[in-house]
Amino acid sequence: MLKSISPCILVFSVMGLASCSSNESAPDATNVGVGAAAEVVPRHAQEDKNPLIHILGEHEARRLATNFLNESLSKRKFLAPGGEIEFPPIEGERWEGIVYDYRKRRIVLRFGGYGGWEASVSLGSDGSDPKVEHAEFAWD
Repeated sequence: MLKSISPCILVFSVMGLASCSSNESAPDATNVGVGAAAEVVPRHAQEDKNPLIHILGEHEARRLATNFLNESLSKRKFLAPGGEIEFPPIEGERWEGIVYDYRKRRIVLRFGGYGGWEASVSLGSDGSDPKVEHAEFAWD
């Protein structure tokens, strides 16, 4: 009796291992449609449900935001106590706050205020799609 059980266990073990192994190039069974002509999409070509998010380092975010703000506001005039003035070019160290907004997946940089220039710029987490969110001369 014991001799007949061992071959059965061995056969079921091999079948179990064969069903557990994955074949990356095999199509996913969930993509098969109802009709016979349904297209089967390989697993590696499907859209990734959890894409990898690349977040810039602080130095690179400061550099990109500084370049973008200086370029965007180079010809814009602002009202200051002495009348209309141009936005002075800023350095990368001027950014006082750098925050990553997880809901929007954007980096937000802010500087200034209280009797001087203030501005905020937002970038995509990888530096794409920069926007000047706010720029003005703060009066008080």
